[in-house]
Amino acid sequence: MKKVVSEGRTVEEAIEKALKELQATNDQVNKKILEMPSKGIMGIFGVKNAKVEVSMIEDTAKDADLKVPAKEEWKSGPEKPVKDMKADVKEEKVLPKGQGPETPGTIEEKAEHFLGDIFEKFGIVATCTTVLDQRHLSITLEGEDMGILIGRRGQTLDAIQYLTSLVVNKATDEYVRVVIDTENYREKREATLKDLAHKLAKKVERTRKKVVLEPMNPYERRIIHATLQNHKRIYTYSEGEEPFRKVVIDLKKTS
Repeated sequence: MKKVVSEGRTVEEAIEKALKELQATNDQVNKKILEMPSKGIMGIFGVKNAKVEVSMIEDTAKDADLKVPAKEEWKSGPEKPVKDMKADVKEEKVLPKGQGPETPGTIEEKAEHFLGDIFEKFGIVATCTTVLDQRHLSITLEGEDMGILIGRRGQTLDAIQYLTSLVVNKATDEYVRVVIDTENYREKREATLKDLAHKLAKKVERTRKKVVLEPMNPYERRIIHATLQNHKRIYTYSEGEEPFRKVVIDLKKTS
């Protein structure tokens, strides 16, 4: 029996692709939905396409049968715990995957609840440690697949940090700065940026031409500025609009 498995943003789109590949019409095939589409979190994380299996009917006189798996068949796998450790209590608790406190109230609980949803969408298990110091919330994530959360040049981690900050500050009177790190990525990235700043400063001195860096987030731009702020012959400034704002390294004007 000839059959194909196809994906699409919707079930209808996936079926249409399969019909084109089989060169068949709706009344000539059986259709089975393997996975329903998911919009994920805010349309960014955990977005999934619909997946269908379409097979030719030996007797085309039979009506097509759309088979939808029972509800329990949509489970992605066994429940994976998300652990949480509150800094002020110093007590670690285990949360089911994708679940934080039933009614998140404190700043830490709001962050834990939101991150639990992200862990579920990514299908990973992570330990979440939160430390709230005044208006600064530091969150450290530990797990096996942290590379997925870091992303290219930390872009995914930055996005998660930004969204977590929005969630945390939505119901607070005073702004809380949120920093999320994993596998010591922030410290490693800071060292890399400092080294880059020094190398580019030497290049500007040698060539006497300014250097424009690639777009960076505010946190990374501050590292470049701070690294070169006391340089005798070099100064830095930012130009452009977010999210494409860049750091420029140039020679100081001499009188």
